[in-house]
Amino acid sequence: MRRIHTQAQEVSWLTAWINNNPFKFGVGVTTTKTVCADMFVQKVIEKRDWDARRTMLFACFGFSFQGSFQYGLINWVIEPTFPGKSLRNIVTKILCMNLIVDPILFLPTFYSFRVIHPLVPTSLPAPSARALRHPTPSGRALATAPPYPPSRIEGSNGGGASGI
Repeated sequence: MRRIHTQAQEVSWLTAWINNNPFKFGVGVTTTKTVCADMFVQKVIEKRDWDARRTMLFACFGFSFQGSFQYGLINWVIEPTFPGKSLRNIVTKILCMNLIVDPILFLPTFYSFRVIHPLVPTSLPAPSARALRHPTPSGRALATAPPYPPSRIEGSNGGGASGI
């Protein structure tokens, strides 16, 4: 006999999972939100080709700072310091996040990730054909081409020998 799940049961299951895994859910939501926001800005606002390196850095930022660090900060520092849902404590939490956490922690971390972006290599270079022809003393080919131009190693720098 096939069991039929109602929509209420499915929502109930999801709600139970979220309640049992708040950290995983929070990190997943913030990472996904950060990636989607960056892709939206790149494609719709900036109207440019997708920069995967930039999106991956935003994913790292969303995972590490917004998901992990802020989860701990809010749940283990701010909420215990200003517990409850009184108007005074809610306003204090908002002011704490907007006037202390964002300018002192969020913005410097965000701009640090932006500075890292140009430093991340686009990809690892593939070994050139010349590098594969010049093995190291151990017999293995070099991962990259030798630091000297082929004209000096092949003797074609005006010495009468033919070059590559």
